[in-house]
Amino acid sequence: MVQIEKKMNKILFFDFNIHKLIEKSSFAAGGASTQIYAWIKGLIKCGQQVGIFVYQDAKINTALNVDKVKVYKENYGFSKVRWITYRAPYIFWAIKKYNPDVVYQACAGKNTLLAGVISKILKKTFIYRVANDIESDSRIKKINFSEYIGFKIGLSLCDAIVCQNRYQYDNFKKIYPLKNISILHNPYSGNIDEKSSSNRKEYFAWIGLFQYQKNLGALYEIAKKNPNVPFHIAGKPVNSKVDQDTISALDKLKKMNNVKFVGFLQKEEVNNFLRNAVGLINTSHYEGFSNTFLESLSM
Repeated sequence: MVQIEKKMNKILFFDFNIHKLIEKSSFAAGGASTQIYAWIKGLIKCGQQVGIFVYQDAKINTALNVDKVKVYKENYGFSKVRWITYRAPYIFWAIKKYNPDVVYQACAGKNTLLAGVISKILKKTFIYRVANDIESDSRIKKINFSEYIGFKIGLSLCDAIVCQNRYQYDNFKKIYPLKNISILHNPYSGNIDEKSSSNRKEYFAWIGLFQYQKNLGALYEIAKKNPNVPFHIAGKPVNSKVDQDTISALDKLKKMNNVKFVGFLQKEEVNNFLRNAVGLINTSHYEGFSNTFLESLSM
């Protein structure tokens, strides 16, 4: 089990979305950033010193007692070479100046490589947090090749791998039998509805970003087979490049009388959305452990 000892009181989260999530409840953050937000609140409450990356040109004012580690200007530099010539050097010097005890990074890709190399050079403890089941098996090869290679090299450099579940743990233990690997279940920092849920059970809820992983085609098949059951969908496209399967499923869902799109919900709106639902439907091709499970169970 990975333990953050009391003397390790300075933890840097290697994530470029967390400051947007903290500032904007409308920001479409992924599950890894949502987890980090929960870790941050818990660690600060325990008296730990926490740092997050912030773009140089970002305006961030937060009530959280968090250190803002300024890196680079978000859209500065030539797109094809900005990571090597501009961003990576800024990140290196920002981490060196902040001097954390622990560097935490999640989500497979070039950031894993960057976090691993910088942590090795600066002699910092690097913890990699597994964000999805596919990172622990052969499906990870389907991501961009350079991202895959960066992830594998970065993973070999990490001091510890922290998994979400037993499936991830067993797979990584086979690959890295001598590496420090443990299971740390997802955090939850929201409110718990300890009383009975709302009596107004009106619909089945679906929450997520509109992308291939979330398998909206399966939701369409469920809704089609149950025409008298209402389904409410909360979310929005993950970015402008939505895959064709998702676009096709969305087009068909929008034409159904028993399906309602409620838009992208603010953090404070999710609980009410789930409180009035019969249940949560998850149709994903793969997950690690969806944060929406915890949000649903809390209601």
